[in-house]
Amino acid sequence: MKPMENQFWKYVIPSMVTVLLGGTFAFVDGVFIGQGTGDLGLTAVNLVAPVAALVTALAAGIGMGGSILMSTYAGNGEKENVQKARGATITTLAAVSLILFLAGGLFSKQIVDLLGAKGAVFTPAFDYLKIVLTFGCFQMFSSGLSNLIINSGKSVLAMAVMVGALVVNIILDGVFVLVFDMGTLGAALATVIGQALSAVVYTMILLKDKSTRPKVEYLKPEKELLKKVVKTGFSPFGVQLAPSIVVMCVNYACVWTGGTATLAAFAVMNQLILAIQILFTGIGNGIQPIISYCTGANNGKAVHKVFRKAMVFMLCVASFLIIGIYAVRFHIPRLFNASNEVAITVQHVLICLFLMIPFTGFNRVLVPFFFASTQSRKANLLTYMEPLAVTPFFLLVCCWWKGSHGVWAAMLLAQVALSALGYWLLKQSLARQKSRLMMRENIKTKTKNG
Repeated sequence: MKPMENQFWKYVIPSMVTVLLGGTFAFVDGVFIGQGTGDLGLTAVNLVAPVAALVTALAAGIGMGGSILMSTYAGNGEKENVQKARGATITTLAAVSLILFLAGGLFSKQIVDLLGAKGAVFTPAFDYLKIVLTFGCFQMFSSGLSNLIINSGKSVLAMAVMVGALVVNIILDGVFVLVFDMGTLGAALATVIGQALSAVVYTMILLKDKSTRPKVEYLKPEKELLKKVVKTGFSPFGVQLAPSIVVMCVNYACVWTGGTATLAAFAVMNQLILAIQILFTGIGNGIQPIISYCTGANNGKAVHKVFRKAMVFMLCVASFLIIGIYAVRFHIPRLFNASNEVAITVQHVLICLFLMIPFTGFNRVLVPFFFASTQSRKANLLTYMEPLAVTPFFLLVCCWWKGSHGVWAAMLLAQVALSALGYWLLKQSLARQKSRLMMRENIKTKTKNG
């Protein structure tokens, strides 16, 4: 069996595909809703997207938090703690699923009002959100269990399940939205059914294998272990949630500046931005099991080797994305059935997207590196600075200066600023690790000489 650090492609490629397909549910919904209802339906889904993303973020945070603990314990040879971490993760997923069910059934209308859906947008927004939130348990277990399966070494199998779920989602989207004209309600039902199927299959995979089958006694987690799952998953949770908070900030900025066309254009551009972020997140999630395992085994050299390889791969993917999007730039608005005014705006602001891509990639790979190597403070700082401080600051400044057109410059400058902060934190981290390695070598040398 290859050393863990030499299994880069085994984890990264399936992780990228799995995360991309998992995030593609919303993208596919956007395409079909755009074709079926035009700008109105797409704007409605964009307004409630932050809540749908909150469900995904909770699933990712809990699943990734448990997975990081599992890999770290495995690297340190603590087999019983691996089982305990898996049980604690599953129990937490179930508890949060129950909360989402109650919230969706009781408070969907109030949430849609809070998100600013008014007039004709309200009904399609409400239809979509009520289904996605009430049946969020399927998203919770689909995303959460896929992380556990990937960290158990079955990354290709996890990818295959997600492919099947996406195919089901696409077929049902076509039937519900285009054939039966069910609009956003049909898209939400298609998504939930696809996620339900993947959740059931993931559960069957866990139960079939004795090594991953959760023991009943471990489903009642220890208090300290539960705290570790939540604490470790706080950063992955933020990584998933941050784009949604950014979406809310941009939406409010567009409303504040009166940029109706900009808001509609952002609804289209945001579909691209989310797909790009998901790809880079897939790279970060792919290296997580390796980084966590090597960290648990105190193999600092392997950690650095994997991280460098991930950064080179990220730059290759970024280059491919820039070239690919440029080649199909005239077809992007048509894909979402955008109006002519929106299409012209999208064409004009694509340059900002091209400039954002490498900086976004750097940030999306760096944060998982930090939380996988138990550097939670650095990961949390980068994760929560973006939606809570950096993006709002640049939106305020740029929109005050350029009105609604300042939105695009603000998004670019936010990614550049985060990359600069991340690079500084990375240099600090590498310097400290180098110092520790030198201290260990000195101790070994003194021991031998003594």
